[in-house]
Amino acid sequence: MQSNYQMNAMHRILYVDDEPSLLDIGKVFLERAGNFEVTTAISAPEAIRLLELQRFDAIISDYQMPEMDGIQFLVEVRNRFGQIPFILFTGRGREQVVIQAINSGADFYLQKGGDPKAQFAELSHKIMQATSRKNAEVALVESEERLRTMIEQSPLSIQMLSPDGRTVQVNGAFEKLWGITLADLKDYNMLKDEQLISLGIMHYIKKGFSGEACKIPPVQYNTHESVGVGEKRWVLSHIYPVRDPAGTIHNIVVVHQDITEQKKAEEALQESEGFNRNLIENIPDYLLIYDQQGTILYTNPLFPIKFGFTPEETIGSPIIEHVAPDHRNLIRTMMARRVSEKIIPPYEVSILKKDGTAVPVIVKGTYIQFHNRDAVLVLMNDISERKRMDETLRKSENLYQTLSESSPDMIWLVDADGIIQYINQRAAQVFGLTPANLIGKRTDLVFPKEIASHFMEEVNCVVTTKEIRTIEVLEPFPTGARWTSTRLVPITGPDREVIQILGIATDITERKRADEVLFKINQKLNVLSQLTRKDLTNQIFVLNSYLELTKNQLVGQDRIIETLQKGVQEVRLIQETIEFTKDFQDMGAKPPKWQNVKMTMLLGISHISIGNIRHSIETENLEIFADPLLEKVCQRLFENSVEHGDHVTRIRVSHTVTPEGATIFFEDDGIGISAEKKEQIFLRSDGTRVSMRSLIFVREILDITGITITETGEPGKGVRFEMVVPKGAYRLTDVQKEL
Repeated sequence: MQSNYQMNAMHRILYVDDEPSLLDIGKVFLERAGNFEVTTAISAPEAIRLLELQRFDAIISDYQMPEMDGIQFLVEVRNRFGQIPFILFTGRGREQVVIQAINSGADFYLQKGGDPKAQFAELSHKIMQATSRKNAEVALVESEERLRTMIEQSPLSIQMLSPDGRTVQVNGAFEKLWGITLADLKDYNMLKDEQLISLGIMHYIKKGFSGEACKIPPVQYNTHESVGVGEKRWVLSHIYPVRDPAGTIHNIVVVHQDITEQKKAEEALQESEGFNRNLIENIPDYLLIYDQQGTILYTNPLFPIKFGFTPEETIGSPIIEHVAPDHRNLIRTMMARRVSEKIIPPYEVSILKKDGTAVPVIVKGTYIQFHNRDAVLVLMNDISERKRMDETLRKSENLYQTLSESSPDMIWLVDADGIIQYINQRAAQVFGLTPANLIGKRTDLVFPKEIASHFMEEVNCVVTTKEIRTIEVLEPFPTGARWTSTRLVPITGPDREVIQILGIATDITERKRADEVLFKINQKLNVLSQLTRKDLTNQIFVLNSYLELTKNQLVGQDRIIETLQKGVQEVRLIQETIEFTKDFQDMGAKPPKWQNVKMTMLLGISHISIGNIRHSIETENLEIFADPLLEKVCQRLFENSVEHGDHVTRIRVSHTVTPEGATIFFEDDGIGISAEKKEQIFLRSDGTRVSMRSLIFVREILDITGITITETGEPGKGVRFEMVVPKGAYRLTDVQKEL
């Protein structure tokens, strides 16, 4: 239900149409409703200028307009101005326009015509629907975001429970407090927690579930006991019921205040000595205490275990004896500095194991009182693993450096501002420079102007979209123009913003030259084919004319006329062959493209007459990557059913999708194809005369993009052609979802 505010608020509408009279009458009808303020525009470009200057709640647009049609305008609005509600209000009722509008993000499609009052009432209703939905979506997102932010940013631990006792949400403070995540609580139910029952606080929880806010006295709760992970914490908790608009208990929120430190402080007053010793003995670093002379007074248990000494061998020994010989002068210096400076920065030394093995450590220390004596407490952090990782990283970097420098490709790394972070020797060479001349420089300062401008456009596009881009371009390098195929890969930081772009460019100049030569050869062959076909067509026309004259002159001579008829039939076959070459001379010459199967089937059927045959094409959202002559494939399939199906009354086109690919089924209810001819219909043997309207070249066209076709129907019950589209050569659009 809409709120009064939504019903009464003034909605600013942008109405776009190239008919001024329609704009005027539309403005009058819409503003008469009392809650629309309509601004009109005579064209899409004028509307875009208005959108740049003003805010509108919704857009109404015609489809057929000069300069930019309604679909192009819709795409521009979505790209530049986001999800403003958009209604296509047009006299064009073609299915293709509807599909394009929905695919491009239109909220509603309304066809002009009929009673103006009812028409504009429906349009007003669509506007209110679209704006209300948009407002509701924004309000819901904002409300959820406020609640999420409030919960997440709260310094107090918050746990939300469903009425059946399950945990549905926790915040960061909860995870930090208890040391567990929401995933750890998937099998936990508070209403069945034996620990809470034994603590005597279950009745407080039941109060909350009954709708009463209440306070739970301080308790010490151990999540590990109930959940299997986590910590034991002292908490003071409050329970608050959460009701929906109908007053039903939707959830309860449990807020925990951590009072563990307070409790620990109370216990520490009584157990400080034992607590400190326990802490020292369990610290993961090696801990030593030595006096002013360097004699070890104490170590935690980890030190002798790690280095192979007994406690008796360690206590009372000089610390210098445990240091590697080449580091002993360093530690003497640092010990002297500690006496004079009191506080010194951490430093690295190697400590010897009993077997003589050196262990690298970072040493941190501070002055303390130990049994009423001045002493130094040091923590030694074992960095052996870090050292190994550093060495592995160094070797890895050397490997990648070697691979990059030996690669025939041009490789570079720039930041989001276009400053070169790395460039290999091959890439520097094409600019006539060395990597040292380029690293740390802005591309617009070291690249030629034409390259720098284009390069930064592509970099900015990657930074904005965060998507990999592959481009082919002829670059005017100082060392000579070269065609390159460049792959730009975004590298993101912790905040998911693009911080660097990796570029890998392959020199494809020779391939482009070969493509150009092949293109020219194809052009010449096409010209030759066209000239030859034209000459043959003219000659056949003359021959047909002479044959017709001869037939007229031989009236009554049936045998001669019969012979001439056979000659005429042969001429027709030649003519059909020429017409076939006209259709298929470009097979494979143009690059494959994505095509909607249903639209292509409809285009194919539009070239022939199928009489009273009913057809059903059930592939609305399927697109395949195929040769541009796919339309001819569809035409030939329909022609086959019409010409050879005998008694076909119905044709059905459908599809299925599997992990291996998509299969398109073309079926009719005619006489079908006998078993021995199922493969022959796609083949042409030497000396075999086959009509150019057969299915030979259907298979050839589909095979260009790896699509196979077979006939699997049952003889006598109709044909069933199965076209298998490989994975990667089909896609499902969002037409059905959006409709």
